[in-house]
Amino acid sequence: MTTKAAALAALLLLGGAACRDKPTPARAYASAAERLYRGEFRAAVRDLTALIAAEPSNPRTYYLRGLAHFQLKNFGQAAADLGRAASLDPAMAGLRYQAGIARLELGDPLAALADFDAALKARPEAPEILFQRSVALRGLGLSREAEAMLDKALAKRPDFHPALLSRGYLRYGREDREGALADFEKAIALRRDDSRGFVGRAHVLSSSDLKQDLDKAAADLDKALALSPGSVDLYPERAAVHLSRYDFDAALADLSSAIKFNPRNADLYVRRGRVYRDRAIADQEDAGLAAAEADLSAAINIAPKLSSAYFFRGNVRDLRDDPKGGLSDRQAILKLSPRDPAGFSGLCSAYLDAGRHEEARKNCDKAIEFSPRYSDPLRLRCRINRKLKDYPAALKDCDAAVEYAPWWDDAYFERGLVHLGRKDRKKALSDLEAAARINPRSKTAAETLANLRELIRGKP
Repeated sequence: MTTKAAALAALLLLGGAACRDKPTPARAYASAAERLYRGEFRAAVRDLTALIAAEPSNPRTYYLRGLAHFQLKNFGQAAADLGRAASLDPAMAGLRYQAGIARLELGDPLAALADFDAALKARPEAPEILFQRSVALRGLGLSREAEAMLDKALAKRPDFHPALLSRGYLRYGREDREGALADFEKAIALRRDDSRGFVGRAHVLSSSDLKQDLDKAAADLDKALALSPGSVDLYPERAAVHLSRYDFDAALADLSSAIKFNPRNADLYVRRGRVYRDRAIADQEDAGLAAAEADLSAAINIAPKLSSAYFFRGNVRDLRDDPKGGLSDRQAILKLSPRDPAGFSGLCSAYLDAGRHEEARKNCDKAIEFSPRYSDPLRLRCRINRKLKDYPAALKDCDAAVEYAPWWDDAYFERGLVHLGRKDRKKALSDLEAAARINPRSKTAAETLANLRELIRGKP
């Protein structure tokens, strides 16, 4: 609430009460109200505190002091004063609404819920109160109850923009994709100058595996950033969408922008290092691996306990023919967290590259034991079995890897190689086409697919 809005609300709401109550000393009260109007909140609190000491049962002074404390972000004091005003004058029960908002700011949704319930008694089914009550319910983990409140609020006011945004995210959270899209699209239609509707729709669209949805998500985030260029957190979000589209260059540009704003954010360096790695692998270009390792090392310097940085740096070091460094990074993960499946999966990969199949298998088994739906060790174990020509076991693991990560090109590629080993060219073709379709930048997938098509045409 702005300073002027707070003051005007105070004067309007107090109009009726002023007729009923014996006024406090007029000059002191007028001075306090004027200070509040001018934004002199500390001075207003001082004057109103003196008035309360002189007349401790006047609800108007508590109300004004509550507004002043709210503007000063003294939310505990604000909630206490607003609640006191409502308790002194039943006609001011609606003030419990503002007290509830203050309690939400304090991180006390349970107390806020009681305030909103009291406010609803004064203003039954008021959309603003129903909306804030839904916020309190979400804070208590009661998502379905929160959505029901938003349904009621939107039934009363279909163009309630914040309620549409909030319900969109709740629907998205329970995997009602169509319902979420409908809410975000209504929000966009209502306020095309507000970036939040575009961001919400982008979140829903980016959860799709379809290229056209990912393209739309990227366009929505373009629009959101144009509307809110200061929202730097949107850069890594858009980078994630670009990465899903295998547009490595666009992802790198966004992450570099994010790092300029947050140069000490280790996670951003991990993300950019991963993109450098993925681009280098797809393009069969080694120079990017040096940039990847530099970013991942920077992340470790900032956050020495960030296991994801060690995981990806270990992989990059393997690719750069530094098996000792790669092994050291995987061991660092397990030193930080002895049951981390990523550490065991990384060791599996390192031993596999070294041709030490049994040690690789033991570590993959351990990773899968700790995380049965973790696709990376399943794919790696599939590769071990394929190299040992145990195709039934390899196929079982690759089927699971594809099931748990249907968006991952490497899972399809590995299974395609298993089918080639089994001499089932039809299934191999299907999987390799899927890998190339998911990651059109992958030269390895494209070359393997082209060779297979040539074999099929020649039918040797």
